[in-house]
Amino acid sequence: MIEKSLYENYEIDFSENITPNDDDYLFIFNNERELFLDSNKQLPKSLDGFDVNFHLYIGQYNGKKAFAINVNTKDSFYNLRDVYEIDADLYHIASRAVLVSDWYMTFQFCGRCGAKTQLDEKDMMLKCPKCGQMHYPRIAPAIIVAIRKGDELLMAKHSYHEKIRYALIAGFVEPG
Repeated sequence: MIEKSLYENYEIDFSENITPNDDDYLFIFNNERELFLDSNKQLPKSLDGFDVNFHLYIGQYNGKKAFAINVNTKDSFYNLRDVYEIDADLYHIASRAVLVSDWYMTFQFCGRCGAKTQLDEKDMMLKCPKCGQMHYPRIAPAIIVAIRKGDELLMAKHSYHEKIRYALIAGFVEPG
């Protein structure tokens, strides 16, 4: 099944300085990477009652601000696999939010010198103001395929090598 792209309804942006309001999308995660949904299996409308570690503005979704939020709690939230069964569209933006949350939480402090990192104004990057180390979200291989037609194999030609090199078709996934 081909699903629509997240980016049809999502515009990427980042800020540590924008504060969530009650009409924003609040993607609240615990330390187990589980998403909080209210009793109606909807995103909450406020942060009341949560012990918030951090919130990060991650852009506009369906014309409203969206936030990745990490909270301290022992409560059980919803596993993202379960969220997909509840609402596939919610799953797509929530999966982006949890990956951004993981990246932000992992690199709050520089792995080289230990200084507090700062969100870059232009790129999705946390930069160390002390040593200049840059921390980007991880990009992981998602697929590699062999497309065959009889005895022939479709291959991609690398454009960045001096010698001509060919490889199988591969796709990569950024957060979301």
